Amino acid sequence: DTDGNTAPAESGQIEQGIINPGAIKQLESDIGPEIVPRLIRKFVEETTNRIPRMTEAMAKENYDALRDEAHTLKSSSLNFGAEGLSDQAKAIETACREGKIQEAQNLARTIETLATITLEALKTHLPDDHDDGST
Repeated sequence: DTDGNTAPAESGQIEQGIINPGAIKQLESDIGPEIVPRLIRKFVEETTNRIPRMTEAMAKENYDALRDEAHTLKSSSLNFGAEGLSDQAKAIETACREGKIQEAQNLARTIETLATITLEALKTHLPDDHDDGST
């Protein structure tokens, strides 16, 4: 049941509209542009760690854990304007909650690719200081 929407991971223009720049601008306005890069880096790190936990939960058929991880990803993604990632996480959360196991599995299988593309797009909003995160 997709309501006519294309799956975010299937879109050919995923790089283009994957991050809503208005959300980044709003964050900069709310908390200051000097703090936003640190928050983006933290989100990237947390999401990079969260996706394998989601995969593991699915492999172990622990749909409560998958639902909880998807819920957190849904909310945090939206804060950074990663609307496609947030929507897919919400769909996973809903499928788990409603016991639609096959749907949850199908969505969870593609979220890693979507997350990778999303995080790369989000990194373009970081300053060009060539910081590899090791500092």
